[in-house]
Formats: sequence, C-alpha cells, structure tokens
Amino acid sequence: MPEAKTRNVPPPLPENVERVIINQVTPQVEGGRFPAKAVVGEEFPVRACAFSDGQPILVVRSRWRMCDQGSDLIWAYVPLKGDIDDFWLGNIIFTEHQGAVFQIEAWRDDFASWRTAVEPVALPAGR
Repeated sequence: MPEAKTRNVPPPLPENVERVIINQVTPQVEGGRFPAKAVVGEEFPVRACAFSDGQPILVVRSRWRMCDQGSDLIWAYVPLKGDIDDFWLGNIIFTEHQGAVFQIEAWRDDFASWRTAVEPVALPAGR
C-alpha cells in the first residue's frame, strides 16, 4: 500500500489575533511605480483604508520625510481622520522642493476602546 503524501499546511492562527489592515493608499501613480507630485506649501491629500477585526478604535497617521542626506531618521507625523467606510484622510504640507517618502501607520487603541465601552450612557434628567 503506497504511503499517503503529507501536505505542508500552515499552523492555525491563535484565537486572539489582532490584525490591522491598510490598503488602497493614495496618491499613487501606476501602483507606486512612479512618484506622485506635490507643490511646496500646498496641501498634499493622503487617503487610506484601514480597518481591524472587531470594533476597536483605531489610530491612523501618515509619516513622511524628505529624501535628502541628513533626514534618514527624521520623520514628521500627520494624524488621519476617519471618514465613512473605513477610509482615513489627511494632508501633508511639504516645505522643501525635493523628493519625499510617506507611509501610513495604524494601530488599535485598546485604552480608548475600553473607555468607550465603560462610559456611562447619559440619560435625560428626570429618569
């Protein structure tokens, strides 16, 4: 009788996985193959879709830096505001005329989620 072949199956995820998904980041040109263009001193709109498992409160921000020699570790941060359908919006204002890099960061704010869950519900007077 021939031996049964075993398949390489990845192990199951733990029960309490806390994932934050970020996708549909804009602006991007040709899927990120070419740089987007901005004007110095004007708002550069940034948009991303960020969501997580369950109903936690998320914190989403954009971080950016100029591409000169000395700014490898100097990042500026701009918070993104939640919009409908898990989209987050914000604006970056560049101060110099040179290349720049931006990224989107997101994480679960467990304390804000907890605080929202335990806040008492305000009832009208007389009840």
